[in-house]
Amino acid sequence: MPKLRHLALHTADPESTANFYKRVFDMKELHRSKSPMADGMHLSDGTVHLALLRYRSPELAAAYGSSSALGMSHIGFWLDEADAEEIRRRLTEAGAVRGEGPGVGAPGVFFEEKWRGPDGVVIDLSDAKIGQAQYQAKLNDGERLPKLNHIALYSSAPERTANFYKRVFAMQESGRGETAFAETISLSDGYVDFSVAGFRSPEIAAQRHYPFSFGLSHFGFLVEDREAAAQRLCAVGAERVKNIPNVADKWKGPDGVVFDITDKG
Repeated sequence: MPKLRHLALHTADPESTANFYKRVFDMKELHRSKSPMADGMHLSDGTVHLALLRYRSPELAAAYGSSSALGMSHIGFWLDEADAEEIRRRLTEAGAVRGEGPGVGAPGVFFEEKWRGPDGVVIDLSDAKIGQAQYQAKLNDGERLPKLNHIALYSSAPERTANFYKRVFAMQESGRGETAFAETISLSDGYVDFSVAGFRSPEIAAQRHYPFSFGLSHFGFLVEDREAAAQRLCAVGAERVKNIPNVADKWKGPDGVVFDITDKG
């Protein structure tokens, strides 16, 4: 099954934003990058790669299928080279549109393809065999980091969007929920919770401090000690926007990005 490779944020200051996530969540810095599209800082929790990008211009961001707005930018999946053609076929059949980007290189060369799926979400595909070691932190014996365990999308049609990710990337449905403000379908790649939310209205999304445009909404960390994490967040000036007792706290970090922290695995 394809695995979620990364979450990318568009940030005004990659170094400052990287320091925020390193200081609060102990994320490890992997490397720094410069490309025709963007400068980047690349972090990891040991499994999931967090890319912090500063696009060189709105035009370049658009050319690669990404938004130039600050905040959550796109997601990526690892896949085995043998499965690549099948995944491309499923994407095409499901109505996804191939975007610009490096495309597939020569055999044995890291590649990244950009596609646009439901609600305008940009998805990239990469060869796990070539790139996985470069984008996963190596942990020391006994070392445990807070885990990036949750990514949420705001969809105009949650059922349709969930079916897209189940059909194309073989994600498994793990549950459904309904509240006064949203309906949610939870999917998983076996590691990361991938929630598709349909807020009752844009106003409700905004009231809960989420972006009210369709697409990537927020993400979350699983921490061992919620109160200790909250103290670190306060120390770096993050804003707590909501406390849900015995469930999660919602915070706003650099570039207005909303994330939650929980100690419930």
